Amino acid sequence: MTPIETHTQFENVDLDLSSKRDLSPLISALHAQVILLHAGRRGRGGSFWARLELAKQPRTCDQALRRFATLLKRLPPAARRTWNGATLREFNIGVQVGRQPYASEFVVSPDTVIQIARLRARLRITVYSPFQVRRRSRRPTSRTTRA
Repeated sequence: MTPIETHTQFENVDLDLSSKRDLSPLISALHAQVILLHAGRRGRGGSFWARLELAKQPRTCDQALRRFATLLKRLPPAARRTWNGATLREFNIGVQVGRQPYASEFVVSPDTVIQIARLRARLRITVYSPFQVRRRSRRPTSRTTRA
């Protein structure tokens, strides 16, 4: 294992969406302000799924969540219907762990929590290891089978 980062830091906030309906109206309404990381369907005939992040990343998770909330409050009607029809509306806060400092805190203000709740979204926190795991390649083994 090799260390990736030396300091723990906030990375970004992703917005993960899932719906029985096409998410295109919502993605189109947000396109100028976000980067589309993924959009598609899960399996054949499965739900629609998308992952977005802000085009310009703020310095804190609270700022990122507020910026997303502001964008989502201003949605046009078709995009609002798509948002309301989503089965998953999740803000995923990414934190890269480093070797220092001993402890780090990432604060989300009460007002931001209220905004997220009004959007009927949930929060997830993803913590990334400070180590990059090198996977061993699997070599075929030769085994003799006995009859």
